[in-house]
Amino acid sequence: AGLILVFAVLSYEAYARGGYWLDFVGPVMGMLGYLQAARALERRRLRRTFGEFVSPEVVARVSREGSALGGEVREVSVLMSDVRGFTAMAERLPPDEVSRTMNEYFTAMVDVILGEHGMIQDFIGDGILAVFGAPVDEPDHAMRAVRAALGMQEALARLNAGWTAAGRSPLGIGAAVHTGPAFAGYLGSPRKKKYGVLGDTVNT
Repeated sequence: AGLILVFAVLSYEAYARGGYWLDFVGPVMGMLGYLQAARALERRRLRRTFGEFVSPEVVARVSREGSALGGEVREVSVLMSDVRGFTAMAERLPPDEVSRTMNEYFTAMVDVILGEHGMIQDFIGDGILAVFGAPVDEPDHAMRAVRAALGMQEALARLNAGWTAAGRSPLGIGAAVHTGPAFAGYLGSPRKKKYGVLGDTVNT
């Protein structure tokens, strides 16, 4: 904006004092193009950072409001879920059936978590680790995490009804929520990084 103003003033002064018209349209359009390209690169960087692990609304809020992606201590709510009896099921069923069941299960659970503006930090075997309140502030992150846990149970009940009707084995899950301070930011090495949270709150 400052450069555009400078070009406009110089153009006006040159025309008023000497009758010379300076074409500042090109530089103005170049500056506007630069700003648009910078915004597009920022959105691409955010999508690369968070990928499919947060909802599009959260990515848009990070782009619009900003966040300390480099790292900060903030209060978050952590949700951990796992499938009951998964090991026994995996030993009993063919691998392709286990894969099909778990993909359907993860799809339903992720939809619920993203719907509450949670961030999927990890899939750990059959477990899901999700975070609420990072990377953007959610004043009601604890309630969102609890709603997500209950929503996951409801979504699984619908899945089980369809699986049972098709003669497939139902699943059971457990889910826990814990709220407290945690470090939130980039974790990893220069060659491989991800945004995540860690600390006693996550461990608990």
